[in-house]
Amino acid sequence: MGLRGAERVPRPGGARLQRARRHRGARSHRPPIFTKAPPPPTHSFYPHGRRLRALFAAALAKPVPPSVVGDVVRDIVDGDSWQLRYLVGPDTELRLKARQSKTDEQVIAEAAQSDDEFLARIKRESGLDLVL
Repeated sequence: MGLRGAERVPRPGGARLQRARRHRGARSHRPPIFTKAPPPPTHSFYPHGRRLRALFAAALAKPVPPSVVGDVVRDIVDGDSWQLRYLVGPDTELRLKARQSKTDEQVIAEAAQSDDEFLARIKRESGLDLVL
């Protein structure tokens, strides 16, 4: 017989988490987004696509295992916290503090930087050597 009706209280994310566990298996280190999306145009007035791809590629050079995220998700599902955001990964707190230290106007000005200025800033702020 088993639990049915009102006796069984669904847990937030329970079914989704179980589906994710079933589909978790051997995957390559490169998520499909990099192989499915067409390459960004080489000459564009909008460099952000190339820059974001370079940032993601650099992050994948030292990937955080999916189990790190999975552990946090499990803790969220098993817990009773109403916390909205959870920091996951070794450099997340550093990146958030870097963003919080800037005004919106500074971030907008950085988006208008040349590629050379962008690369130098990323190297200075995070130590990453990006390739655009």
